[in-house]
Amino acid sequence: MGVGPDVVILGDNGDGCGGDEFELMEAVEYYNDHNHIFPIISSNQLIPNVYSKRFNKDRISKLIPSYRHSLISISLGYRILAVTQVHHLSINPRTRGPASDLWTSFFRHVGLALAALYKEIRGDPEY
Repeated sequence: MGVGPDVVILGDNGDGCGGDEFELMEAVEYYNDHNHIFPIISSNQLIPNVYSKRFNKDRISKLIPSYRHSLISISLGYRILAVTQVHHLSINPRTRGPASDLWTSFFRHVGLALAALYKEIRGDPEY
């Protein structure tokens, strides 16, 4: 199971993350999968990084919105790179093809991650 062109992009229900549970779980599976992001990151480290680990699916629901949308964006971005390399396509977001729908979702989640981060920073008196 992976985040790919056949993923249904669910609508946001207003809180910035609730309508995206399916995409979030797909992103976690794609990140953790034996052929995708985590294994490549962990196998190419010069020195071990304590923050480089698989995501625990049982704790995903507790993530704040900026983390949730960032995780989805990372997985979508990596998937876009993989699709464009496999199909020998341009990485340009304006190019039509298998990655077109992924770009739309990628930019949507990047925007939601930034908006959530902005709200979180504004709500924190230390900033």
